[in-house]
Amino acid sequence: MTERNRWLSLSIAALAAIGIGGTLIVLDGVTWVSIVAVLGIVGWIAATLLWEPRWRVPFIVAAAVAVVAGCLTATATGGLSLVPVVVGILLLFGRGDVRMSIGVGVTLAGVAALAIGGLVAPMPGWGLVVIAGWLLVGVLAGINRRAMRSAQADAADRREQESRLREEQRRVALARDLHDVLAHSLGGLTVQLDAVDALLEAGHIDQARERVRKARVLAGQGLADARGAVAALRAPAPSSDEPTDPMPGIDDLIAAHRSLGERVDLTVTGSARPVPAAVASALLRAVQESLSNARRHAPGAHTGVSLHWGADEIGLRVANDLTSEHAAPGGGYGLRGMRERFAALPFGGDVDAREVDGFFVVTARAGLEANGPGRASA
Repeated sequence: MTERNRWLSLSIAALAAIGIGGTLIVLDGVTWVSIVAVLGIVGWIAATLLWEPRWRVPFIVAAAVAVVAGCLTATATGGLSLVPVVVGILLLFGRGDVRMSIGVGVTLAGVAALAIGGLVAPMPGWGLVVIAGWLLVGVLAGINRRAMRSAQADAADRREQESRLREEQRRVALARDLHDVLAHSLGGLTVQLDAVDALLEAGHIDQARERVRKARVLAGQGLADARGAVAALRAPAPSSDEPTDPMPGIDDLIAAHRSLGERVDLTVTGSARPVPAAVASALLRAVQESLSNARRHAPGAHTGVSLHWGADEIGLRVANDLTSEHAAPGGGYGLRGMRERFAALPFGGDVDAREVDGFFVVTARAGLEANGPGRASA
C-alpha cells in the first residue's frame, strides 16, 4: 500500500467511524451495539496504520478486531457495520506476508460472531445470505489483491535480473575489448623491443631506430584503442546495425603483423561482402587475437589466414607453425573471449582452437542467416 493510498484509506475509515457511529448513537443512544461497531471501525483504522511489515502481528490483531466486531453487530445495525468487516478481510488476504490460513481463521471467527449477533438481533434469512455474500466479496477481493501484488513483485524481480544480466554482458564485452586491445598492442611492442635490443647489440642503429618508430606508432594505436574502450565503459555508444565490410580491417591487421617482421599469408575464397556489424567485429577481433597469439607464442613462424565466404556463413582459419621451442597458446582470456563473442552473434557462431600436426589452428564460423552454425533449422 502506497503512502497516498494509506492516507486515503485512513480518511475513509475516519469518515465511516463518524457516520456509522454517529448514526447508531443518534438512533439508539450509547449502547453495546454502537460501542462494538465503532470498535470495529477503530480496528479498521489501526490495521491501515499498521500496514508496514514490521507491524505484522499488531496488524493481524487489528484486522481481526475489525472483522469480529463488525460481524457481531452486523444484524443489529442492519448491515452498517459490514464496511470494516469487508475491508479487514480484504487487508488480511491481500498481504503477502500473512498466511492464507490466518485470513481463513479470522473469516470463520467472523462467521461465528455473525451467528452470535443473529441470536441477539435476529435477521431474516435473506439478510444473512446478503451478509455472507459480502464476506465472500472481501475474501475474493483480498485473494485477487494478493495475486496482483505477487505478479508485480515477480515482474520487478525479472526486470532486476534482466538489468543485472545486461550489465554483466556489457561488462564481459568490455573486458573482451580491453583484453584484445592490450594483447594486440603490448604483444606487438614486445616483439618490436626485442628486435630493437637485438639490432642494438649488432650495431644496426638505423634499423633499431626504425623499429623504435614502429613501436611508437603501435603504442599510439594501442593507447587510442584503450581510450575508446574506456570511453565506452563510461558512456556506451548506441549500437549500429549497419552492414560493415570486415576486409579493410583484416587487411590492416595483416599489414601491421608483417610490419613487425612476421610472416603471414591471407587467402580469401568466395565473395566478400558487408555483413552485420557484430559479425564484422567478431571476425576482426578473432584475426587480431590469433595474430597476437602467433607473435607471442611463435614469433617468426609462418602464419596462414584463410577466409571462406559462404552463402549463409563465414569461415575463418588461422594456423601458425609450431616448433619445439614455440608453445601453443593456453586457455587464456583471449580464446575464451573469442568463443563468447561468436556464440553471442545474431545467427550463431563457434570457435575451435587446437594443435594439429605441428600447427596451432584457430577456426571460427559466423552465421549470416537463421540456420547458421549453432542454430537449429526451422
